[in-house]
Amino acid sequence: MRTRNQMLYSREKQVTLTLEGEAESFVLWSLSAKAQELALQEAQEIHSNTIENLMSAEKVICSVYLLQDIDLLKEALLDSEQEEFIKKASLTLTGDEADYQEKIAEKAEVLKASRYLELEQLSKAQLADKLTAKEMNRQIQGSWNCAILRASLVRALHQEDGQCLFQSTEEMKQALPAEIMEKLCEVLLEFLTQRGTAQVFHKPHTFRS
Repeated sequence: MRTRNQMLYSREKQVTLTLEGEAESFVLWSLSAKAQELALQEAQEIHSNTIENLMSAEKVICSVYLLQDIDLLKEALLDSEQEEFIKKASLTLTGDEADYQEKIAEKAEVLKASRYLELEQLSKAQLADKLTAKEMNRQIQGSWNCAILRASLVRALHQEDGQCLFQSTEEMKQALPAEIMEKLCEVLLEFLTQRGTAQVFHKPHTFRS
C-alpha cells in the first residue's frame, strides 16, 4: 500500500486540438512542486537570453520614435497612461454614484489634460526615451510571461502512460506547430487558474506514484 508521502496528488486534463483537419490529443497534468521549480529554472534561462536581445534593440526602438512627429509622441504617451488616469480617477469616487462611469471618464480627461501640459515641457528626445522605456518594460514582461508559460507546458504535457512528452521548451517548439503550442498554452493557463477551486474538484481525483 502506498503511504501518504509516496503519492503525488495530480489532476489530469484531456485536450484534443484540430489543425488542418487532423485531430491530436494531449494529456495535461497539474504541476508538482518539483515541476514548477524546473519550469522556473528553464524560464529564467530563456528570459535572460531574450533580455540580451531586447537590450541590443533598445537603441533601434528609440531611433524609430525619434523619427516621429513630437505631437504623435505625446499622444502615444498619453494613450499608454490611460489606464493610470482611470485608476486615479476611480480613487475619488465611491462607486455608488448613478453616473459613476461618466464621472470616471470626466475625471480621467482632466488628469489627461494636466499630463499633456507636463509633456509639453519635454523635448522630443525625452519623450522618445520615456516611450522606449515603456516599450522595453512591456516586451520584457511579455517575454517572461511567455517563457514561464511555455516552460510550464513542457512539464504539464504527458503521454497516456504518464511519461513526459518533451524534456525542454526547445524540443517542444521543434515538435509542435506554433498554433498548437499557443492553443495548449491557453488551455494550460485556464487549467492552472482553475486548480483548487470548488468548481474544479467535484470529480474523482487521480493519484500518481
